[in-house]
Amino acid sequence: MINILFCGNYNIFNGIMSTTISMLKRTNTKEAFNIYIFTMDVHHLREDYLPISDKQIAFLEEIAKEYNPDNSSVIYVANIVQAQKYLQNGAEDDFVDILYTNTKNNC
Repeated sequence: MINILFCGNYNIFNGIMSTTISMLKRTNTKEAFNIYIFTMDVHHLREDYLPISDKQIAFLEEIAKEYNPDNSSVIYVANIVQAQKYLQNGAEDDFVDILYTNTKNNC
């Protein structure tokens, strides 16, 4: 498995799509990709800071599976409560620091 992490809100979804398609299309590996997406609703900071939607996540996963059925977008964090649950339930070590930093700063 190749793990890829994206962090951001719905405003960057097109960039996530472009990057993902580029990686899938131009990579010669037969390994599957796990696409991790950390996003949160922090519209209290600014009106357009909304999370990437479930519909967008499903669309990304659909595209990823066209290249390899084993590809997936596995983690979708939409609020701080979910982030804390993820950390408490044994998040993989290489993602803990990134997630903790983002939740600590309310990003």
